[in-house]
Formats: sequence, C-alpha cells, structure tokens
Amino acid sequence: DVYKRQELPVLRACVRTAHDTGRHRTCWQLCEALRSLFTLRKHFEAWAETHSLGDASARNLGHNAAQGRMALALAAAQRSLGDLEAAHSTYLRSLDLWQRTDHELGIASSLEGCGMSEVVRGHPVSAVPYFLRAYDLYESIGDARGRALISRRLGRAFRDAGRHGLALSHFARALDGFPAEYDAYQRARTLGETAAIHLARADHRAARALLEEAFALAESVGAIVAAAGHLVMRAEAAQLAGRLDDARDDLT
Repeated sequence: DVYKRQELPVLRACVRTAHDTGRHRTCWQLCEALRSLFTLRKHFEAWAETHSLGDASARNLGHNAAQGRMALALAAAQRSLGDLEAAHSTYLRSLDLWQRTDHELGIASSLEGCGMSEVVRGHPVSAVPYFLRAYDLYESIGDARGRALISRRLGRAFRDAGRHGLALSHFARALDGFPAEYDAYQRARTLGETAAIHLARADHRAARALLEEAFALAESVGAIVAAAGHLVMRAEAAQLAGRLDDARDDLT
C-alpha cells in the first residue's frame, strides 16, 4: 500500500538523517515515537534498523534513560527477528541502565523483557522469577496495566512449562486488566495465547470463541500480523472440528 511504499521509507530516512547529522536527541526521540507503530505493524527490519541508530544516538549522548528506552525497543525487535541471544543481552543492558537511574517503571519493563527472552529461548521456568519481580514493582507503583501485562507473561511461561491450569488463571487475570475499549491490542494478544491452551487440549469450541474476538480486535487496530496469526489458529480449531472448508478459508 501507499504507506509501505512511500511513508515508511521516509520515516526510516528521517531517523538515519538525524543520526548521521549528529542530531542525536531527535534521532532517539523519533525512534521512541515510532515504537507503537512498529509494535502494531511488525515492520521488523525497519524497527531493528531505526532503533539500532536510536540506540547509538542515545549512547552518544550518554543519557541513561534514553539508552534504556532504546535498548528495550531494540531488544524487542531482535527477539522478533529470532536473534535471541542478542535480545537477551540487550534486555540485560537495559536493566542495568534503568537500575543506574533507579527508575522503577524502566526496571520493571526490562525485567519483563528478560523474562520473555527466557521464554522464547525455551526456558519458561527461568522466566518466572523475572516476571514476579516485575509484578511486584508494577504493584508498588500502582501500575494496573503493568500488572496485567505480567499476568499474561506468567500465563505464557506456565503454559510453555505445561502447567495449563495455572496458566489459565493468569490469563484470566490479564483479560480483566485489558478491557476491549481501552486496550484492544493487548486483549487480542491475551485471547490468542489463551486459545493456544484450548487448542492443545483439542477443545476447538472454546478456542474458536476466543479467536473470533481476538481476530476482530487485532484487525480493528491494524495489527495485521497478529490478526493473521489468529486466523491460522482459527483454522486449526476448524480442522479439529472437521470443518476443512472453513479451515481452508481462514488459511487463504
């Protein structure tokens, strides 16, 4: 579409120009402004490229908080691209930077990232202590959305560890913290992760009900990669139900 052909290259060029001309404050702040866009649209290569530049600019300024922000965002891009060891290292660097500034929200976000890097590297049990520390910090600063995010992360860790009952209780707590009218994207993500448990149990009815809502929410906010993932899962539910035409339609 026009956005991908014209606007995204311009945004990338703006970040590069700011970095190359020594406007380092502008560079990292542009990256910070683009973070939500990349989270929703999943332009992973552009995300990694721009935030590598933003990270370099923040280091050039010697600004711990700016470096912490850029490291967090860059680590998320690295994790999404499958560079798992680099992502874990970058998350640990962000944690160190936020601890130097004694910034509780930054520390909690970095702990969350460290936990997720353990999950995607296949160590869900090792992730739990990171998540519990992050939950306690979010609770201490009164951040209800942060607690909901960590509840979802704990659900994912326990699901991957095979403890489905415990995972479902954490996912339910997360859903309570993500009403559709205020946080459609995170609610969609949580519904999809919950549906994965029902698919593992071959409960296609429970999975499909969750995936219908998840797909609609993801599509409503332009999270097209998440929406596509929900269609793939919905096709799996249709296959379990013996509805092969429905599965083919969803996969198409």
